[in-house]
Amino acid sequence: MNPEIEKPLFHPTGQGLNFLWLELTSRCNLRCIHCYAESSPHPQRPDILTRIDYLKLIDSAALLGYRKIQFIGGEPTIVRELPEYIFHAKHNGFEFIEVFTNATRISDSLLSCFVDNNVAVATSFYDHKSEIHDTITKKLGSHRLTVNTIKRVIDFGLDIRVGVIIMNENR
Repeated sequence: MNPEIEKPLFHPTGQGLNFLWLELTSRCNLRCIHCYAESSPHPQRPDILTRIDYLKLIDSAALLGYRKIQFIGGEPTIVRELPEYIFHAKHNGFEFIEVFTNATRISDSLLSCFVDNNVAVATSFYDHKSEIHDTITKKLGSHRLTVNTIKRVIDFGLDIRVGVIIMNENR
């Protein structure tokens, strides 16, 4: 438990819970045409939870028996506290930690954090043709960045899961 946190937001009340999804932000560096969360560089809704809120949620989930966590967004790698949340989850007994990212902005230091904490990576991929992928993300060069990150994650021996979302643009 983090000493900055007086008590968890929730108390243990149930059994069988084990997977927590934490949406860290609605901000995203892409503007994907199919985004269910309506995330973008300038989202319509502000982020409302604080750093302490997220730490309390991780603590509470650990007390409830959660052992798997996925950090999502928007784009979770935009959140500067992400390494702290990963470390906090690892030291609270989470056995599986995953970051669902668009894989366009994973720095060397963030990748090192992933390696140090055995973080799995999940991402989406839209087409082997860069022009189609980039059209879907509305970001020129996103295909190249995503492919390079997938290769880096594999090179570092981390687990990676890649989903292909089929839509009219890439059918």
